[in-house]
Amino acid sequence: GRGSSGSSEMDSALVRYFFTGILEIVRPPFSLVFVRALGGLMMKGPFVDALQSKHFEHSKRGQIVQLIDLFEAAATGDVQKIASWEEDESLLSMLKSTYCSSSNNNK
Repeated sequence: GRGSSGSSEMDSALVRYFFTGILEIVRPPFSLVFVRALGGLMMKGPFVDALQSKHFEHSKRGQIVQLIDLFEAAATGDVQKIASWEEDESLLSMLKSTYCSSSNNNK
C-alpha cells in the first residue's frame, strides 16, 4: 500500500514471510557480496521494523543472531579481506547493535 507521505511501503507480514524463507534456505559459506547485499537489506527501515516486531517468532530472532555471526566470519576470512573492510566492519557493527543486543529482543 501507500502511506500518507506517498512513498511506497513494504507490508511487515510480507517482509517477515520473505525473511523466514531466507533463513530456511541460506547456508554458509557466504560471499562478501552476499553479506553486503542481505546485510544492507536488513538495515533498511521496513526490515528492521518487521524483524524486531513482536510478530516475528523469537526462535527466528536467534537465527538472525546466528546469521550475523556467520556474516562476520565470512567478512573476516583471510580470502575476503579487501580494501573496503571499514565499510563492512561498519555494516556488521550496525547489524549487531540492531539485532543482537538483548534489549532489542523484547520489543
